[in-house]
Amino acid sequence: MGIPEHVFEHFDLHDAEVLGEQAYDIYRAMRDRCPVAHSDEYGGYYVITRFQDVYDILHDPETFSSESITIPPIPKEGPWIPIEIDPPMHGKYRQIILPLLSPQRVARFEPSTRQTAHELIDAFIDRGTADLATEYALPLPGVVLATLFDIPLEDRDWFQGLSFDVIHEVDDIGKKLKASMDLSDYLRSMIEARRSSEALGEDLMSIFLMAEIDGRPVTDDEAVSYGHILLLAGHETTASAIGNSLFYLATHPEDRKKLCGDPALLSDAVEEFLRFESPVTMGRVVKRDVTLNGFNYKEGDIVCLVVGAANRDGAEFEAPDECLFTRKPNRHIAFGAGVHRCVGSHLARMELKVALEVLLERIPDFSIPSDGVVKHQVGHSRGKLALPVQFPPGG
Repeated sequence: MGIPEHVFEHFDLHDAEVLGEQAYDIYRAMRDRCPVAHSDEYGGYYVITRFQDVYDILHDPETFSSESITIPPIPKEGPWIPIEIDPPMHGKYRQIILPLLSPQRVARFEPSTRQTAHELIDAFIDRGTADLATEYALPLPGVVLATLFDIPLEDRDWFQGLSFDVIHEVDDIGKKLKASMDLSDYLRSMIEARRSSEALGEDLMSIFLMAEIDGRPVTDDEAVSYGHILLLAGHETTASAIGNSLFYLATHPEDRKKLCGDPALLSDAVEEFLRFESPVTMGRVVKRDVTLNGFNYKEGDIVCLVVGAANRDGAEFEAPDECLFTRKPNRHIAFGAGVHRCVGSHLARMELKVALEVLLERIPDFSIPSDGVVKHQVGHSRGKLALPVQFPPGG
């Protein structure tokens, strides 16, 4: 199938019909023909596909502001903290979260994450079929986040639905706004309950409420914003990374057998999966006229950083369209770069590694059936909406 010519002027990062199956062919063509393309969708924005361009933009927050990271902007009460706050305040807000998501803290949640993975597999292993997107990749990070925030598990499916509407609903802005407001209301109820208790707990929301910024307590609005970004981004992007990795393993049996035969490869495989099909695409706002790598940007321009395209750039990676578990070095930017590099990267890596490890242990042989329809999710978090697989019942 050829690449539609209109994609170069009307590139729509939310168009699943075009980007679902052809994304990387399109990204390759854009890098070759117009690595800084202009789309007239959503009021107009530049589409950045080369690794060096994306890397340099991410390292210049003074010029390329994070004040709005979605295209089109998501209607909300205020900026998401800390991801839509620029330096120097960004660092102060980020410092509250960093210790909470350090490798040492994240390690405490690995046993419960592993248990959740086993429980999810228990629910479908005897069937011999499953939708690994909806039955595994999507709910796993939802349970982890519910644990981190001490959210009742019965609310998990509800906030998963909200996160999808906030991130991916484009056509119905009213629906997107309602989902965002509903999540805000839920978080405010959580804050009220925490503040009215005799002692705050050890969950993330309690820790936010005990934190200070410039010597003053964190406000309820700030805590709501923290909760928004961790619940939304932490859920959507991790679920996408898990789904993308499982899709690759379902369609590349030799590599799946390689991982099953040598589990020591898994850590490097996780990094390569993150590079090979990176979930995240993000926006930036140009704050001053600037020339970068030969291209002129004007104040007020919106740029769309296609990390998935950057991580397949042959100028940076040898054999970029091959998934090589032994790739060294692997200088991918799946978690971003610079001051806004993903604060939850340690948590996401842990969840992805555990998800793959447990599934390969329990169900080493799985594939997409001949009548199975894989549905791709595009937009700011590229993943899988449906990933039907078959396997020997019982694993």
